[in-house]
Amino acid sequence: MNKWDSKRIAFISILIAMSISFVIIGTRFAAISSFPSIKLSLAGLPIKIIGYIFGPVIGFVIGFSTDVISFVFMPAFYYPLYSVALGISGMLPGLVSFGFNYFYKIYSNENILKKLNIKKLFLSYKFQLETSKNNVNRANNIEKKMSTIDNKINQLENSKTQKYQLNFGLYSSISILFLILIILISFFTIIPQNVINETFEDKGILRFMSNKFIFIGIIVLGIITCICSLIFFKNRMKEEGFLNYVAIVVFVVLTEYINIPIIAFADAKTLKIDFITSSIASLATSFIKIWFNLVIIFFSIKIVMPLITKKAFNGYV
Repeated sequence: MNKWDSKRIAFISILIAMSISFVIIGTRFAAISSFPSIKLSLAGLPIKIIGYIFGPVIGFVIGFSTDVISFVFMPAFYYPLYSVALGISGMLPGLVSFGFNYFYKIYSNENILKKLNIKKLFLSYKFQLETSKNNVNRANNIEKKMSTIDNKINQLENSKTQKYQLNFGLYSSISILFLILIILISFFTIIPQNVINETFEDKGILRFMSNKFIFIGIIVLGIITCICSLIFFKNRMKEEGFLNYVAIVVFVVLTEYINIPIIAFADAKTLKIDFITSSIASLATSFIKIWFNLVIIFFSIKIVMPLITKKAFNGYV
């Protein structure tokens, strides 16, 4: 973490002000029953950016306190889990950023070259040892391994791309998204059809979603399109941009689906809305919220990060 200065403090202050402003403006046009969801969706955007750039601790503290401050400006009702959900919206981006940064360093060309050179040195010692013992077959096998390592070293030294970082980012993010997808599908298989019918029976244009298979299909579509975008952009974005994009996709999806049960439980306590009904209603719009967050946050971070730090790289500063 770099030393704090007036620039970083100013950016956090601006993003907090934006978050509270979004809540005040957004809730002017929303029904009281949708207030928590609107607040989380709008206020969560700047909070996620803060968490991603400045780390999980700052992200959680700012997210939690922003919800409390917004209550002062928009006094309606307060429940601690709403603050926790907004805190998680700031914490998860920081944790994902930290995790990806850690593994990006492990899979960097420089780090892999160090490991290959150490392995080559060790094999060179074994080669000399086997040669001194006249173990021709073992010495030949070791020599082949050394030749293979030399080829890898030459390829890495001449490579202009961080191939291992890009592959790690792609495969790890797809694995996480597939795991989330499996959990969601497993959850919906145990929900009775009549519960979904009751959720959408008075929703007008959304009544088509009362069919369980259509509903699951829309949820699946949200994650599948994220996976497809990762595959599509891997060789079409600049390396730094793609590494940022990978982390943003993961934390946006994680934040969306982790906060749904938290908000649903809080709704059940404050608005007396059934937990399952509230969860299903939130999931119905998750596809839109994920892509809205993804586009806004990606381009916001792309603009903000270089202004805060000279290193426009993935992770908090």
